[in-house]
Amino acid sequence: MSLTPEQVEAAAFLFEKENGNVLGDLEKGVVEDSNLEGRELREIKKELIDSVTFPTEINAQHRCGIYWALSKTFDSDLIGWWTSQLRKEVENKTECIFQILIALDNLEEPIFDRGRDDALGCAAPPSEPDVRFSRIRLSS
Repeated sequence: MSLTPEQVEAAAFLFEKENGNVLGDLEKGVVEDSNLEGRELREIKKELIDSVTFPTEINAQHRCGIYWALSKTFDSDLIGWWTSQLRKEVENKTECIFQILIALDNLEEPIFDRGRDDALGCAAPPSEPDVRFSRIRLSS
């Protein structure tokens, strides 16, 4: 069973807290309402990974949220998994590509064309250069 979008948001905040970030009142409220407090973070992470790895009926918006939450783990052991998910999303031409690129960039993987001024500053779906760069990344 997949976590709800609200629980995915709470999971992201729990991962941020685990990495030393202080949660504000808003984030604390989301976590409190999620029924995730007290659960092992590794279990939550596994549930999130499984929900997007195995064939399910999760829509692209929910998958993007899951990728966003998982990117908050900063877990370099997931680089191979991120690359596999990137391959799937590129093949299906979904809007989740950019979120995976950000996750890989957060892990200091060479993702964005550093020559582009706006490569890291935009919060829009991937541009055609980003998609091309993703394909180059996948072929190396």
